[in-house]
Amino acid sequence: YSGRLRVGAFATANVALVPGALRAFRRRFPEVGLAPVEGPSGGLLRRMREGELDVAVVSDYPSGLPYDDEVEIIPLVEDELLVALPGDHRLAGRESVDLRELREETWIEAPPPGRTTMLEEACARAGFTPRATVRIAEWTGKFGFVAAGLGITLVPAIAAPAVPPELVLRSLGDLAPHRTVYAALPGTPLPAARTLVRLLSEAAGQ
Repeated sequence: YSGRLRVGAFATANVALVPGALRAFRRRFPEVGLAPVEGPSGGLLRRMREGELDVAVVSDYPSGLPYDDEVEIIPLVEDELLVALPGDHRLAGRESVDLRELREETWIEAPPPGRTTMLEEACARAGFTPRATVRIAEWTGKFGFVAAGLGITLVPAIAAPAVPPELVLRSLGDLAPHRTVYAALPGTPLPAARTLVRLLSEAAGQ
């Protein structure tokens, strides 16, 4: 392969999944230039339809994936959302946490306006409404607030390598929110793009 490969991904896919696949790709095809782009899934799919991306890693959260016969969608991994707790939290020693035991906690997130979040959906299934949230959007800020004992937050499993060691991640068991992560390709993909999708599948453990 030669030329340039334009690769889009949403933020938490860029923690480990996409870099791992790109590293493997570069080792095999060092002559191909890689042009990574970060953005929300809907925007990445729009850019692909407009011919600006060769591969995109997208998720079905928050608004699902629209059907589009111009874009091929390949499932990569089912991504569980874990709860991040400070190391001295009363439940930090558990292997998993019942979400209902967190009904009095302050949650740190930045919900998009007008949309129900995965946290709200999961809490509704558990029979309560989450307490008022601290609106922090960037992951470094969320982790800082959790470490300071100012709240807790949900972290996608694919972003776990970015979590500081002073925090602990715990599964929420049967009440855990999930999303699916996909690779997207345009209708006539480059051979190099298909190779990268295979490497993404390997990086995702498929």
